[in-house]
Amino acid sequence: MILYFLAAVFADAGLSFEAAGQAKPVQQTVYFHQDTLRLVVGQEDSLRATAVPDAPILWEAPAAIPVIASIAPPANSGRYGKVYLVKGRKVGKTKVIVQVGAAKDTCWVYVSPRILVKEVRLNKDTVRLKAGRTQMLQAGITPQNATDPTLNWMNMGKATVTPSATNRTEALVTAAVVTDTTLIIAEAKDGSKCRDTCVVITHVPLDSIRLNKDTLRVDIGSKDTLRAMVYPSQATNRSLNWTVKGKAELTASSETDTVALIAAALTPDTAYVIVEAKDSSDCRDTCVVITRKPGDDATVEVNDQSIYASEGYVHIRSGKPVSLRIYTILGALYRHEERLVGDHVIALPRGLYIVVLNHTAKKIMVR
Repeated sequence: MILYFLAAVFADAGLSFEAAGQAKPVQQTVYFHQDTLRLVVGQEDSLRATAVPDAPILWEAPAAIPVIASIAPPANSGRYGKVYLVKGRKVGKTKVIVQVGAAKDTCWVYVSPRILVKEVRLNKDTVRLKAGRTQMLQAGITPQNATDPTLNWMNMGKATVTPSATNRTEALVTAAVVTDTTLIIAEAKDGSKCRDTCVVITHVPLDSIRLNKDTLRVDIGSKDTLRAMVYPSQATNRSLNWTVKGKAELTASSETDTVALIAAALTPDTAYVIVEAKDSSDCRDTCVVITRKPGDDATVEVNDQSIYASEGYVHIRSGKPVSLRIYTILGALYRHEERLVGDHVIALPRGLYIVVLNHTAKKIMVR
């Protein structure tokens, strides 16, 4: 009865009962995601294929002697998966075939010779940097069409080297924070053993020199000592030059440049001791050496005198006539007046000066 009813329904729809029970077969296809794959000898890359509808895929590479390329499933994939690894073995042309039932597709594999790097040449043989500074190093690769132009960057020392994220032949060198000599090595990754080197010399410059005294008063025939403090203590070159302008005599210590023995002049005198760095930092300091007769007390003169600087000027006050001398930091006489008394404002260019009123000296900075 049920069969009769179904037959009547399909008859009303214009279909036979037998035809309605048969599904139209779906055509099986399989295809590669690319038509060709180009490799160099020793290079490995992946190939992907898709079956529609989804089905296990048979992979094969026609046997050839010598073997141009070999195929294998990835370690985490089965034999009939969608991805295979292809490795170039010999120079030549071959093909990889995938098949699902009667459906097939082909990908041609072209294997080219591996072009090794013949020379690596850095743009600098030596780099001199201040502590913490940086410098970009660039490498030239020969030939330009080398298969693998990437480099391994290595350092032997305290300076560091960081390969560029955007350029395989560049690296950023960062100097050490202390005096150091580092060897930077750029070596080809392709096994050719081509390399070049650069020496990075880290230089820690002097920031300042400070004498332990601005003014030194020495009796005729006596001696005293000046000491220089150098900052920072880890400066690469801490050597100093000592000079004196005047009748006093100076002898630098043979053990350390930071100590000097001052011998007073044979008569009352004002001399200037200048200590400066031997490196290119242009750091210096100055001390006024006043040679006086035994028993002279220059502190009496200070009671009614004042010296101070303001922007563009030096202000001087003296309650009695005095001799005024203004010297540059290098000891050159900038201005000289006799019998100066009262309040005075003197214009000065920016810089460091030594102002002397009789036997009283003061170092000032005019801004």
